[in-house]
Amino acid sequence: MLSEQREHSSTIGFKAKVLTVLNTTFRYLILVTAACGIPQVFASKIHLSASENESTSGYFTLRWEPKSESTQYTLVQSLDQQFLGSARETIKWHIDSHHSFSISGLNSGIYYYRIAKFNQPDNWSNTVQVSVKHHSLGNAYFIFTLGAVLFFLLVAVILLNFKNRSRGF
Repeated sequence: MLSEQREHSSTIGFKAKVLTVLNTTFRYLILVTAACGIPQVFASKIHLSASENESTSGYFTLRWEPKSESTQYTLVQSLDQQFLGSARETIKWHIDSHHSFSISGLNSGIYYYRIAKFNQPDNWSNTVQVSVKHHSLGNAYFIFTLGAVLFFLLVAVILLNFKNRSRGF
């Protein structure tokens, strides 16, 4: 009975030593990774947003948080939601110390964006989808024709008024 009690107490002592070693090792690991700047997993994610999710003009602005530190960023545009498209379908910009980026001149289509700090390329922000839907060519011709008709009516009214004033009416 006495030998069982000694064996039981030595097992408890061994488990306590193992737990102490593991606890100490874990603490040192946290301190070392924090000192080296390695903990990208624990780093705060950047939140990306667009001024509009559907653009009829092809112009919009992307903004991101946090704004606390000035740093360099890598902004990626892709036609593929998984960012696996070819080099022709993917565009990267390197941005210095700004927290917004305006984009224009895009064709109609769906575009996906994400951003990361330049020194943390695997810590991507959320993905933002922007749909560009330009007005149809028929609508553009209709608006142009309507504008031209109104312009010529205005010119005609001005000329008639000028003609009537010169006659003395």
